[in-house]
Amino acid sequence: MLLVCCFVLFCFVSAPKKSMAAWFLRYDIYSAIEKVGHTVHDALSYDHAEWVYYHAPGTPEATEKLRWFTIAVCLASIFSDTATILFAILAGQLIFTSLTCFINHYYLFFLLATLMSFYCNCSKDNIRNRAGWIHAIRGQVVVVYAFASLWKFDSDWLSGYIVSQIFLNFEEQGVNRGIPWSRLYASYPQLFLFIAISGVFLDTMLFLVLMFLRPGHKLQRIGLVFHGFTAFTMSQRIGISFPLTMIAAGLAFQRCGEVEKDQEWLGGDVLSHFQWLQLQMQLWFRPNHFKTKQTIQEQGVKKRKLLFPLLFLLAQWLIPLRMPLVSHGEFKHTFEGYRWSWTMMLHEKKSAVAPGLSYMTLRPTCGAFPFPNPQAQEYRHMDAHSFPYELWLYELPRSLAVAQMFPRQMPKFAKVAYEVIGGDQACPAGMTVTTSYFSKYNPIQSYLKWYILFHLSHIIFRRLCLNIASFVHPKRLNK
Repeated sequence: MLLVCCFVLFCFVSAPKKSMAAWFLRYDIYSAIEKVGHTVHDALSYDHAEWVYYHAPGTPEATEKLRWFTIAVCLASIFSDTATILFAILAGQLIFTSLTCFINHYYLFFLLATLMSFYCNCSKDNIRNRAGWIHAIRGQVVVVYAFASLWKFDSDWLSGYIVSQIFLNFEEQGVNRGIPWSRLYASYPQLFLFIAISGVFLDTMLFLVLMFLRPGHKLQRIGLVFHGFTAFTMSQRIGISFPLTMIAAGLAFQRCGEVEKDQEWLGGDVLSHFQWLQLQMQLWFRPNHFKTKQTIQEQGVKKRKLLFPLLFLLAQWLIPLRMPLVSHGEFKHTFEGYRWSWTMMLHEKKSAVAPGLSYMTLRPTCGAFPFPNPQAQEYRHMDAHSFPYELWLYELPRSLAVAQMFPRQMPKFAKVAYEVIGGDQACPAGMTVTTSYFSKYNPIQSYLKWYILFHLSHIIFRRLCLNIASFVHPKRLNK
């Protein structure tokens, strides 16, 4: 319960005002349009979670009410186990309505809130399940450190480039807490390289310590150094809710009374997370191994098995591993599959590939006459009659990429163009917005590829057979 209190308080009390406003608010990708006084509906969402938008509040007033309601539920969850379920649902609403601008911090908060709701709503007499969810919380933190360190073995990170871009941009934006990064870099050219290597080292060390050492080990204090540094140097940009939550998560790795009772036959809460996973695998797949232990024989091996915490952890280990597969090994350049994969602080890359062409156009017409594009006079490369939606998204590259990659977004973009221009007030005769999407489809290409491969294989196989035949029966072949 202490971990629950720390988590919810850090999320809402310690977070800066800007990041608090982002909690449980739908990301409005058209903030630039709103500045000129237009009311805009959601015209872009992550392609696989649109249904969440249809059930989320659609006005600023409703969203503000939801935010304060969430804060109340968050505080109530400290005292009410039932409130933790509602808090987890609201945390899910946040992450699934901001998938276009996916943030690992919110994803982690959602997972922790979900795990805590399972833990808090287990019967207090059900020590086994409550201990199992504590192990799941421990395992989730281990997963974060494991993949955060793994993906940092990237040339842009190991060279210090990503770190330099992060902190130098902080200084340009005035969110550097007064640290003169550019001056320090001029005096110590290896500064950002040192920070980058230290980040990989600390992430890896925390993974190894939390995975393989017993609960309460002194080396767990490394997390205070790591997250203390990020809380001070990066809090004006990312807030302090994430660093403090990770520090508070260290409480889960202290010896716990419920785990002590559940593992009393082993001497208490003395197993590392890796040893606990080994124990569960043996209980599931080698139950005869414990028949020699009288204490287990009396209580029953089946009663010691845990299913749902193990399935949860299995999913958390497998989901990030899909990133190299779905990106065909190009994730370092395309970022495909980065969601749910714990790619921490890796988005300031110089080797990323971004499309330079616009694949979608919007052409509004009033009757038979096209609306002129006033931006075309300033930007000569623009179509004189296309709605310049790219200008409102140029600061949001993820949103622009989603718009370009998913043609199903076109009707919603057309609706926004209609409303921004003025709709029927701007065109009493009735406005029409035509969308065009440029793509390439060649159904023969795949067939030709396999046909050529088969044909070449046939030629090679035939030539090999002839060579073997000439070696075995040279005279017969000559005839």
